[in-house]
Order: sequence, then C-alpha cells, then structure tokens
Amino acid sequence: MSDQIILKLQSGAVTDVYATGHVQMTVVDMDMIEPGDTEEGRMKKMVFDVPLDGVIGPDDVDQCIRDMALQGHEDES
Repeated sequence: MSDQIILKLQSGAVTDVYATGHVQMTVVDMDMIEPGDTEEGRMKKMVFDVPLDGVIGPDDVDQCIRDMALQGHEDES
C-alpha cells in the first residue's frame, strides 16, 4: 500500500492532516501571488518529514510557509 494523506474536516475546514509516510505538499500562499505570475510561479513545493506521531499540525504548516517565503527571498538575491 502506498503512503496516504488523511484530512480531518470540521465545519468545512481542515483541522488536521495525517500522513502514513513522507509527504510532498504543494502550498499556494494567495498573499504572495503577484499579477502576471505563471501557475508554476504561484506554487512552491516543500517536502515534509512526517513527525513520529504521523500528524502534520498547524505549526508544521506555518513553518513550511515561513520557509517558502524565505526561499522566495533568497531566489531574488
């Protein structure tokens, strides 16, 4: 069986993300999109190492977005 991602929803919003192995997640930060960006330019890919408990929490996602933003600034220099 291949690795899976399980989303827990509550009131129409994702509250938890569970994974059974390494996960590649695509993050689209709408605040970072500039007019004229290509589809590829709108997305940055990060690879998560899933914590031992198999739960990717909000802090993990926040860190991914911070890393993505820093990576974007490094690419500009």
